[in-house]
Amino acid sequence: MTEPSQQPKPPEGGSAHWVDGVAAVLAAASKLAEKSGRKDLVRRLNADRKHLADRKKRLIRIVVVGEFKKGKSSLVNALVNVPICPVVDTASTAVPMSIAYAEKPTVTLTYQPSGNGKKEASRVTAPLKEVPRQVTEAPPNGEGNKLMWVDVGIPNQLLSQGVTFVDTPVGGLSETAEAPTYGVLSAADALVFATDAAQELTATEIELLKSAKNLCPSVVCAVTKIDLYPQWRLIVEQDKAHLRAAGLEIPVFPVATALQAQAALKRDKRLFAESGCVPLLAYLGQKVVANIERLTLTAVAANFHDVLGQVDQVLATRQKALADPAQGKELVAKLQAAGKKAESLRATGARWQQTLGDGFGNISSDVDFDMRRRFRDLTKEANKAINEGDPAKTWDEIQAWMRRRLTAEVVENYTLLQQCVAELGKSVAEQFAEEQQGTEVEVHAEAPTDLIKELEEAAEDVEIVKASLKTKGMRTGMLLFKTVGRVALTSGMNPVSMAFSVLSGVGGLHSGAKRDVQERRQKARAAVNQYTEDLKFHIAKDSKDTIRRMQREMRQGYSQRAAELQNAAAQSVAAAKKSLQADKNQRERRLPEMEQARRSVAMLRRKAETLFRASEGGVRDEQPIAHPAG
Repeated sequence: MTEPSQQPKPPEGGSAHWVDGVAAVLAAASKLAEKSGRKDLVRRLNADRKHLADRKKRLIRIVVVGEFKKGKSSLVNALVNVPICPVVDTASTAVPMSIAYAEKPTVTLTYQPSGNGKKEASRVTAPLKEVPRQVTEAPPNGEGNKLMWVDVGIPNQLLSQGVTFVDTPVGGLSETAEAPTYGVLSAADALVFATDAAQELTATEIELLKSAKNLCPSVVCAVTKIDLYPQWRLIVEQDKAHLRAAGLEIPVFPVATALQAQAALKRDKRLFAESGCVPLLAYLGQKVVANIERLTLTAVAANFHDVLGQVDQVLATRQKALADPAQGKELVAKLQAAGKKAESLRATGARWQQTLGDGFGNISSDVDFDMRRRFRDLTKEANKAINEGDPAKTWDEIQAWMRRRLTAEVVENYTLLQQCVAELGKSVAEQFAEEQQGTEVEVHAEAPTDLIKELEEAAEDVEIVKASLKTKGMRTGMLLFKTVGRVALTSGMNPVSMAFSVLSGVGGLHSGAKRDVQERRQKARAAVNQYTEDLKFHIAKDSKDTIRRMQREMRQGYSQRAAELQNAAAQSVAAAKKSLQADKNQRERRLPEMEQARRSVAMLRRKAETLFRASEGGVRDEQPIAHPAG
């Protein structure tokens, strides 16, 4: 995937103002774990701290997609409050363009090297005035390399909050989409789908929104140009009904980007409110961005409580043994039993390992069957369309439809894989639930960007068929001219004989035309079958590789959790035995130390819980995305 190059860094505290406080309690917990000799827990907490640091630096990426002339680029300009995306009647967005914060305006062009594609992408700077031409025309550089991406950095209040917008090529989810577009969609935090109030959502747009839901966690639909169409309220209600009928829970926001542009020029808050941008920005800030940060916070909090619980378990064991040596042996016996249970989780034949192995075996079979079924149905539909017409006339339409459908089927198949793996992870985590909190290990299937790129390359091969299908239509015309010429020479220009021969030639022409159509249909069906078979081969290989990787990562993650449980049990047993060996004076000296240590743990837990609650309540809820005109 071609990524935005050298994203400008937003001011500190923009996207995750709660991070510093949470990182501080994690650092304190890490010291307690280190003091307890639990280096495994220290590594776990350090990983969370790194995740938080990345979260603080990371920009929130909101991608805007839409069909031709639906107001997509105007919507981006309205959200950013800067006319940065070109809006012209005769051209459309040709390459993805990211718009992020920068102290001074910057433009960076990213080119894909020609040849085998293994070289590094080249990046060059350009003046801001070049953006319209580069984005709409996508001219190659001096070496003939294709323009793949445009990065724009501008000083902007909205973008300074850590938000970046990406304007995608027209039809960003349709047959015109390329692999880089799908790559950025899969990495997006939110997707805004632009349609307009001229008509209700089409079947194609509904299909694209289904693909969007599979690619991105949060999808919003914006109905543009409501200032141009008096019936826009009816259109919005119809759009909502279509989405419900398709099983899509997607919020719909009517907007008038032209009013927003006027509001920006006049600094008119009333016009800005009428434009409809306020509810859309509020949703993006309060729901989408906040949800991303809440997910991070929830995962960190679960790990924190589990780690602190394990540290406190060792301290509690020592405290009990020091306080009541008479019950020490019973305590040691319970701890040893817990240790054996934890040790069983590490055994080769542990139940969770069997669940994991069987589960991934079933997933591999189900995903493979799902893809084969999808390709079988698609091939049948394509062949039916070929048989119902003349490929010389319908091939372009069939090819575009196939490309769109195949891309959607690949994305949906990988979505099925991710859902199956998530369910399996929950099943495995349940077997650890009694012993450990925050056990679930998440693994992810990367977006099938490379497969979509292969699909595009294969589609170029199929286009070769188009030329042969078109030229076949010329043969029947030549047959008529040859027949007339032959008649003229042999009949001596006798009108009756010539008419008879021409009619015979027309009959032969009709028969020849039918043979030509059948031949074209056969060639088209062969091309479709070869196309789908080649893709099926590549997808099966990539799918199996992805499943093996996910299985390996999940197995390693749960093995680490099992090792932590065994370490905790072993340390508790050792601590109890050591405490039982202490004499009266030693017990009297150590008992207050243990009590103080446990108070420190309890205090840190209370502090963390207060911080987590405050962070969860304050994550964006009180800070919707601010707009300069708002």
